[in-house]
Amino acid sequence: MKNRVFILLGPPGSGKGTQAEFLKGKGFLHLSTGEILRKEIKMGTSLGQQARVFIDKGELVPDDIINRMVLELLEREERDVLLDGYPRSINQASALDGFFAKRERRIDGVLYLDLPIDVCRRRLAGRYFCPRCKKNYNLFFAPPAQDHLCDGCKISLEQRRDDREEVVAERVSVYFQTTMPLIEYYEKSGALSRINADASPGNISENIFRILNDGNLKTAQRD
Repeated sequence: MKNRVFILLGPPGSGKGTQAEFLKGKGFLHLSTGEILRKEIKMGTSLGQQARVFIDKGELVPDDIINRMVLELLEREERDVLLDGYPRSINQASALDGFFAKRERRIDGVLYLDLPIDVCRRRLAGRYFCPRCKKNYNLFFAPPAQDHLCDGCKISLEQRRDDREEVVAERVSVYFQTTMPLIEYYEKSGALSRINADASPGNISENIFRILNDGNLKTAQRD
């Protein structure tokens, strides 16, 4: 393996999608667990067929199947890779470390978009849209001129179910509960870069670019 492999971590609302697009523009292959599963199932591979049995029953695909899917893909991929949604547990992280150890190398870095819980909630729960023109607003960061009314259409804004306050609170809480062990795991290994995600998308991209170019895995934060 000569390609670089980075992991992207970040809570809901941290801008992972925007930064994944930025890295794709830099030549990275953006891989999520969901995409890998869909591809394996569509191709009818042995692993895809095994995974489908669990998916069809509404169950989580076991770690051993997910690990084999991801690691076999990394083995044959020649482009730089951005892993998004994998690993999701310490067991998966250990399997990934073992994969690299056998090749006498390690993960190239973990990019953690660090955003306070309260900011995560406001970014998500503040999102509204106009049902007519589809323009997006955020009541905290980009509000309409008139409360809950579209600037152009002058009709009431609506909110998607996933952005309702109670749903957002649960999503954010679950994320921090399940992901915090991973953050601590990679921080101890020295692989993790904490990137201030309470900044403009361009500023965040600039800090990521510095890490990719300089190999600086210390905290990347610039006002």
